[in-house]
Amino acid sequence: MSDPQSTQKRNLLIFAVGVLAVGALASGGGLTGRATGGQGCGGEPTVLHSIDPQALMPEEGCDPEAILAQTDRLAVLQEHVFTPTCAGCHQPGALSADIDLSTAEASRASLVDVPAQNTVASENGWRLVLPGNPELSFVLRKIEGPGVGEGAPMPPGDHAITETYRTLLADWIADGAPASSGDTLGDLAACEALETRLDETMAFADPTADCAECHAQHVEEWSISNHAYAAKDPVFHAMVHLGQHESGGALDQFCVQCHSPIGMATGQTEVTFDEAAGTYVQDVEGLDALAQTGVSCDVCHSVTAVLEPHNARMVLSPNGVRRGTIEDPVHTDAHASAYSELHGSSDLCSSCHAVTNPKGALVEETFQEWTASPAADEGKTCQSCHMPSYAGEAAPGGPQRELHRHFFTGVDVSLLPPDEFPGYDEMRRQTAEMLQSAASMSLSVAPDSRELVVAIENLAGHALPSGATAERQLWLEVVLRDAAGTVIFESGTLDETGNLRDAFESHTTDPGSDPHLAVYLQYMLSDPTLAELTEPDDQSARRLALTEACDDIYLGQMPEGVAVVPFPWQANWQCNYMIPPGETAEARFPVPDVPTTSYQAEVRLLFRAFPPYFLTKLEESAELDPAVATRMPTVTLAEATLELSETLQVVNE
Repeated sequence: MSDPQSTQKRNLLIFAVGVLAVGALASGGGLTGRATGGQGCGGEPTVLHSIDPQALMPEEGCDPEAILAQTDRLAVLQEHVFTPTCAGCHQPGALSADIDLSTAEASRASLVDVPAQNTVASENGWRLVLPGNPELSFVLRKIEGPGVGEGAPMPPGDHAITETYRTLLADWIADGAPASSGDTLGDLAACEALETRLDETMAFADPTADCAECHAQHVEEWSISNHAYAAKDPVFHAMVHLGQHESGGALDQFCVQCHSPIGMATGQTEVTFDEAAGTYVQDVEGLDALAQTGVSCDVCHSVTAVLEPHNARMVLSPNGVRRGTIEDPVHTDAHASAYSELHGSSDLCSSCHAVTNPKGALVEETFQEWTASPAADEGKTCQSCHMPSYAGEAAPGGPQRELHRHFFTGVDVSLLPPDEFPGYDEMRRQTAEMLQSAASMSLSVAPDSRELVVAIENLAGHALPSGATAERQLWLEVVLRDAAGTVIFESGTLDETGNLRDAFESHTTDPGSDPHLAVYLQYMLSDPTLAELTEPDDQSARRLALTEACDDIYLGQMPEGVAVVPFPWQANWQCNYMIPPGETAEARFPVPDVPTTSYQAEVRLLFRAFPPYFLTKLEESAELDPAVATRMPTVTLAEATLELSETLQVVNE
């Protein structure tokens, strides 16, 4: 078991968490159910343990090759795995009766082409068993080690299905998951169906208490970062409350799986129905101190695999081994260390920076944008910009290394009061500096058409803006004055509520009054026609039609029934108006022909993470503190002034 494929499989198997909840296999165990002890179907929550690596060695006293050579694989699985190990819970009248694994015929009917009900799994339309495709068969993922949000491993407790039978299950699925022939198996030297997990508790470390003694600088940097802020963000809290209410609890762990992986993994983010309030709730304010650390040291340094670059499809193994980019880590009694190629790759970041909502809308595409960027072609990763390297000691007394900053500077900043989260001013400074390096702006004039031409070059490794782009606004503010200083044209200026004067009544008090507005963002769409379609080809055709209508939608000319919505869970498609990486966007603004001896053009490229109308909706519907909006900065990425003659010749740049 020393070949690379086996090693990779072993890493996937060591999906370890603190206390995980286990429910029915059909629902992916859900992190909101109850854990079970041993192989039983009830009882109090139990701690899951890591799989004993020795148990992955070839079994003794049996013939694995003979088992794998069986043509009726389902019969072998039924006799040696499903009946003795699974059917106790998965049979009529049992706790998880929605899946019946009591006979070969019932097992096949309950698994093959049956949709997985786990929230994460159902987003992609996974089946419990997808014939011919073991990788997208949820039952195998549950047995081999599910990703964050996919529930606990099966079977629960201190046992795991052995390597032989995992391989047999994968082979059966790859062969199309055929029915059992019903022939007797005869004498077969059966291997043990279960292996044990190590008797060690999986736990996440506290950055301040457990990591700072040796990695003080890294923890200090992380402490003011958005990773540390992720679970404390009041906008996140408000969106979770509103999202659970509007979705009837169906949002489940979708948001917290990235904002508080520890809270989800330790069972603190259960969605429940509040009888008094008459709605579904998820307590994200009441998380314990460790869960409030958001994306902590252990969350990143315990990742052992990214199953897909999408929706938190990562495998966490918080078993005391810290993984990173140092190829020859020095031994320390503090913890075990291991080199991880993954941690130097953008793939690590893809788990939470590529997000598709359950309705199919692409609400964050930063990873996909990077893959199509010149930066990716040049070998630059997410870490190249957001974790720049420097020389230093990884721990006191250690050798000089290439280390990486842990500020994770992006575009968001803390919107809590300055005394409730550290680095208030420093992170604003770093964010402005990064934004200003992400774009360049140039001005010119086209005298024949009497237009001011503004060019914006995207210098970032992804689109501008990026991230949760339905909440971002990047725009041009253009003000033209005559020789007396009177404003004769303006665009990108704000209405009385501080909002851009775009085409939508839900956004501004003065809709449509800025027809030349150049704003770069994403609009989330709710389309009832798309929602009713069930055939993939019909859905694709409708999405294409919506995309082709995006230019009209930008101007407020909506297809019948389609609406622009503010929140990601409300959308089933999107219109993107970002500047792709490596490209230049051009915007043109008319210069009015008025009696004057000269003109002055003042142009600014501005950015903010949340527009006022977005925060106001959360104030009205989710009790967001109105003071949050007062802390939302607007950053100037670039600014320039042109002095023009009466004939629109540039006098002084």
